[in-house]
Amino acid sequence: MQQQPAVLSIVGYSNSGKTTLITRLIERLCQRGWKVGTIKHHGKTMEWDQPEKDTWRHREAGADIVTITASNQTVVCFPRTLEVEELLPFYSACDLVLVEGFKRAGWPKWVILRREEDLPLLRELHNIQAVVSWFPTDDCPYPLYAIDDVDGMEAALVRWLNEEK
Repeated sequence: MQQQPAVLSIVGYSNSGKTTLITRLIERLCQRGWKVGTIKHHGKTMEWDQPEKDTWRHREAGADIVTITASNQTVVCFPRTLEVEELLPFYSACDLVLVEGFKRAGWPKWVILRREEDLPLLRELHNIQAVVSWFPTDDCPYPLYAIDDVDGMEAALVRWLNEEK
């Protein structure tokens, strides 16, 4: 049976600092020897390929999975929307998958609050493990980290990962 990695969603509104926080955490965890994968939610359509190129033609012909591999990277494309649960088997070698977005999914999550107007997220979302805030806030019912407290967040994440193992 394949090992399931721990999954943590980093959520917040657009431009709240999700990507910056994720990259900081990735760097720290990788330095500790953890294997970290990411899944990014993109709310719009996207195109990674170029029309009339080979992989584009493969997709247009109806391939269920298209892969292109080069000397520096490999891209695997499923020409349809997949849920995080469907993607996780591809991350079995990872200790942790950081998911950017998917606010309404059931995964454990850290909520980033950029402005006080974002506070209602704490009532709307579930399975919140921590809050990362750009501003001081009172009466937060969750562990609270200032946006620049990367040391504190790293320590909390490592504790959580060790508990998940």
